[in-house]
Amino acid sequence: ITWNTVITRGHELINGGGGTSLINSPSGTMFFEGSMYNNGTNTFFGITSSDKTQEVRIYGNPGGSVISRIITPAGASYFSVGGSKFNNSKVAVKWDGVNIKSFANGSLTSTLTMSQAFAEDVLDTIRFSDGQRFYGRIKQFIIFKEALSDAEIIALTT
Repeated sequence: ITWNTVITRGHELINGGGGTSLINSPSGTMFFEGSMYNNGTNTFFGITSSDKTQEVRIYGNPGGSVISRIITPAGASYFSVGGSKFNNSKVAVKWDGVNIKSFANGSLTSTLTMSQAFAEDVLDTIRFSDGQRFYGRIKQFIIFKEALSDAEIIALTT
């Protein structure tokens, strides 16, 4: 079969994300491959508690870089992930109850000590931007129930 026709799809709206029993809150890995188009400050995706008080989130900031935020009962922390939100990037965030690490395009980009671990079954909802909505291209979005090894994540994001 030879394909010689280009078809452009219109945008689709993802509202909420639903709950899932496949997320293991104390540890996990969130992986994203794609790009973000919004120039606003509220372009994000991630996993959150149903009451939105705890989360692991990846943002595309107005300057074009990719950052992350983690919220535990002890407070919020922001850190750089790397990559460009406008270009296709492979980024991942891993948490294990002690540390949270970010990776972009085959490299470990930051390590942060978690002020408090997530309890079991707290992170139960996949969530995309709701204020300005998420505009972009999602090639892959995967949440792994366990914290993958650094070597596995480097291979995944390469």
